[in-house]
Amino acid sequence: MIDTLHGLLISEVAYGYGVVVVLHQTPPETATLMPSDDLLLAVGDRIVVLSSIEGLKRIEQGTIASPTWQVRINSALTKDSAFDGANVISRMSGYRLSGARELMNNLPQILPKPLYLHQAERLVRELKRSRVKAELIQPFYQQTGE
Repeated sequence: MIDTLHGLLISEVAYGYGVVVVLHQTPPETATLMPSDDLLLAVGDRIVVLSSIEGLKRIEQGTIASPTWQVRINSALTKDSAFDGANVISRMSGYRLSGARELMNNLPQILPKPLYLHQAERLVRELKRSRVKAELIQPFYQQTGE
């Protein structure tokens, strides 16, 4: 059986499959209740989810909803803000750290990795805490009303 969750963040599992992850364990370590959205799943990890039958079927079939929101990063107040912002981007979006550093050194930029709405909103909030100005970009199909 193919592991459809390997390499995904908990947030991507939650928003992409429409489930709630309530427990995570990387054997032989102790399980964690209500794990962080920023946790990256690896082969062998165990999770417990609250889900409808449809959500479980989507996981089994690997039918994940596509992320459609983007984040525009406009400016960083200081060099330390840019450094912290790159760490936040990498941790919360799963975007590679070297790419996030490059992005933060050439502002303004749009994060090239699309995110789920709640994931993108959370990223913008965390970037603001790091003194980085960022905003959501609505998906094209919602801008045009199609």
